[in-house]
Amino acid sequence: IMNCSPILISVTAEELKKIVGVNIKKERLRCNLTQPALAEIIGMSIKQVAAIETGHSYPEAATLAKLSNALSVPPSFFFRRPGDDEEERERVLNHFRNIQTKLELILDEEAADYFSRVLRIDKGSAMDWANLGMCRKRSGRNDEARECLSTALSLDASLDFARRALDELNAAGQE
Repeated sequence: IMNCSPILISVTAEELKKIVGVNIKKERLRCNLTQPALAEIIGMSIKQVAAIETGHSYPEAATLAKLSNALSVPPSFFFRRPGDDEEERERVLNHFRNIQTKLELILDEEAADYFSRVLRIDKGSAMDWANLGMCRKRSGRNDEARECLSTALSLDASLDFARRALDELNAAGQE
């Protein structure tokens, strides 16, 4: 037995004709085809294509297959509701944003490990301390970030980006 979603999506036959028609027209325009050109490719009259695109007529299965091939989209494309593409696009973008954030944290930790090793071997430059402080700040390790940025500024007070980062951390700590 198949599990069905508890959300019921109801569509009338008229709404379905319009959805299919809008999607066919949208894809035809994306492919830079005119109605006459599409009609010729799929072996229909221009009036029939226009009737389908405006939702006055519903294409038969064979016509949907021809349209799918002519426009290089799967047949399911024609049944997407307006907004489905945007929702899917937003879902994919959010997925990649999450991956990007995780990668940035990994890279920050690797950079922090590198600067920590450099600073253990040698006293390190102000810039090394500032870079380690910025890595710690981005990973939310604010106490360590303050310590590193303060050390950087004690070695070189002209590091404006380190001063701004330290000021931001101190202001956030007072809230």
